[in-house]
Amino acid sequence: MKVFKILSALFLFFLFFLWATDFSLFLPFKIHFPLFHIIFAACCITISPFFIFKTGNFETKWSSVVLKYQFYIFPAGGFVAALLINLFVFQGIPHIQDSINYMVISQNFAAGQLHHKMHDHYEFFRMLYLVPDGNIVYSTFLPGFSIFLTPFTFLKIPFLANPLLTFLNIFLAGKIAEKLFDKTTSFSVMLFLFLSSFIIVMGGTFMAHSFCAAMTLSVVYSFIVSLYKKAIIFPVICGVSMGFLVITRPQNALFLTIPLALTALVNIKKSDVIKKMVIAFGAFLPFLLLLFLINYAYTGNFLIFKQDIYFNYSEPRDMCHRFGMGTGCPNSNWNILPVEGLTWGHAFFITYKRLSPLIMNLLLHPLMMVFIILSFLLAESKTHFKSLIFLLSIFLFNAGGYFFFYFDGNVFGPRYYYETAFFLIICVAYGFNRTFIFKTSGKILSPIFKTVTVSIFTASLIVHFFVVYPELLSTYSLGFWRVDAKLRDSVNEKGITNAVVFVSPQLMYGSGFVLMDHSDVDKNDIIYVRDLGVSQNQRLFPYYPDRNFYIARFEKDDKNVDPPVISKLDVETHPGIMRIHMEHKKYPIQGAPDYCNVFPERSFLDEYISISPPYHAIAHDQELFFCRFASKAQFYTFGQYFYISGSYKITISALTGEKMGVFDLYVDDAPVCSIDFTTTDQHRMENFICSSHIEKGLRKIKLKPSESAGRFPHYFFIDYIDFVVADNR
Repeated sequence: MKVFKILSALFLFFLFFLWATDFSLFLPFKIHFPLFHIIFAACCITISPFFIFKTGNFETKWSSVVLKYQFYIFPAGGFVAALLINLFVFQGIPHIQDSINYMVISQNFAAGQLHHKMHDHYEFFRMLYLVPDGNIVYSTFLPGFSIFLTPFTFLKIPFLANPLLTFLNIFLAGKIAEKLFDKTTSFSVMLFLFLSSFIIVMGGTFMAHSFCAAMTLSVVYSFIVSLYKKAIIFPVICGVSMGFLVITRPQNALFLTIPLALTALVNIKKSDVIKKMVIAFGAFLPFLLLLFLINYAYTGNFLIFKQDIYFNYSEPRDMCHRFGMGTGCPNSNWNILPVEGLTWGHAFFITYKRLSPLIMNLLLHPLMMVFIILSFLLAESKTHFKSLIFLLSIFLFNAGGYFFFYFDGNVFGPRYYYETAFFLIICVAYGFNRTFIFKTSGKILSPIFKTVTVSIFTASLIVHFFVVYPELLSTYSLGFWRVDAKLRDSVNEKGITNAVVFVSPQLMYGSGFVLMDHSDVDKNDIIYVRDLGVSQNQRLFPYYPDRNFYIARFEKDDKNVDPPVISKLDVETHPGIMRIHMEHKKYPIQGAPDYCNVFPERSFLDEYISISPPYHAIAHDQELFFCRFASKAQFYTFGQYFYISGSYKITISALTGEKMGVFDLYVDDAPVCSIDFTTTDQHRMENFICSSHIEKGLRKIKLKPSESAGRFPHYFFIDYIDFVVADNR
């Protein structure tokens, strides 16, 4: 077994001390220099006499007191810490778009509906990954976590959900460690989890990862117990937990299934293993069928996800938000992708981008990762070594799966590793304990091992809580991800009621969006909307005649120190005159063009347009909205609410050029006119005029490549569309 121990240690050394450091071997030793090193030296000097001259029973003294209550102390401590972070750092509101989506889904579930009605002026409420489809608005995310969140949302206590899951996660991780090793290991596991900023901070957010971790840990614990106990309840728990995982993050369920299936095959000769696998699959199957049903209901295909539809028209390549080489969504990515999509070299780089913050944030200090290497070298028995391999394999299959995903996803740490990072901590804790109690033939070596082990831990703990945590929490508390509770507080201080509040700048709109119940927006006492500019904001005034209107202006579009300045607006309406800036309408509510985006965007996206970027044809601060069409079957539809029935003059300000297209304009599928954006000259902005009778209400306006259109692809680049009523009858 020595060979396997050494090979395992070498692999882990490569993973966490070479790959994770970009092959800068001594980087972990330089972190927090010289503070960490001074404290470490002081700890060694202070602690070493105790271990050299102290006799006896240190372990039995603390173990007899603490071990008895460890499954109460640490989970409860994790709950309290996560709750305090939620309430006082994240202000009790979600920040990341993912968590906002989960909140909206749970609001709809709490109201007894699957999704909510699309607002007539939907562009004022636009939020990433919430898709207006002409009638409803649905999220691209799956509902697993939101099902759990729903009762908390209904009771107006959603902030308790993830802290309670953090309690459960620490408890389950400790139970797994106790089952595979012993109580002292479970103690160290829960202690390290409680002290981990990665684990606890994520537990204070509204992200789904704490829920996925709970399902993952439940699967693994019930799987382990099922191998040794005949009770049917554990395979059922295993299957149900895996089921909730598959309707939250299906890829995680797949990556978890592989090591469990391999372990089951190794233990196939044990009695009832096959029977228990069948029971677990039976409990899991309804969730898998539900996943297929959700896909079919929203996309018309059992194997196409809601997110695929969204990314297909918002990105230059289809099915880009999937796993595999050649995939990748450049518009949604914050790392520049190779033009050909994900490559082996880029996958290696993205994995480094995840491993690096993992070793920085998972434990108190990167040097503590040395104990995961020592856990394999110092494994007490063959059984313990196999258990370590089992736990490590769960992490490796997850990390190996995400190797083929283009997006690093690092928010609050390497979140794609969060669910399986618990198993790394179990290995680290086992190695820590084995190093502490390691006995050698020399009388002086054992005390040295104890001294170094405790000193690394103590120095890491001091630096982490007096340096790392304050910096981390101050970053998160300052309107993190452009969601700032100072808007809520300012509105409350002014006593504003029965109002519509425009949030400016638009990038700060999430600060208002998270304060509303989206199951029925109009029932909110205060409705928060995007500030689209004076002329466009006027479109909302006649829609809410009985409400007051305010604008809340943040000084900056990120990390605001001061609260927003709130001013009351004078209501001035021109219901028969509307200018629609198409970059605000953005993606289609019906139809699926080949690719749509705002222009100009980040410069590296220019090459995906497939034509020469028309910078020379637009003003410095001008934005256009463009769509590319690959066939006559594709079209683009946006919605617009009209207050007056009548004959309208329609003016389209658009870019002309050789590769622009000829499009037919429709209002509610009734043809209006044909517009030819093509020219043999250089790109330039021109106005195109036509007219149509339009009825009052929400109308769907469609642009479709003309039947006479020539070779594809065709483009339109539109700045704005004016609707001016000429005759209201």
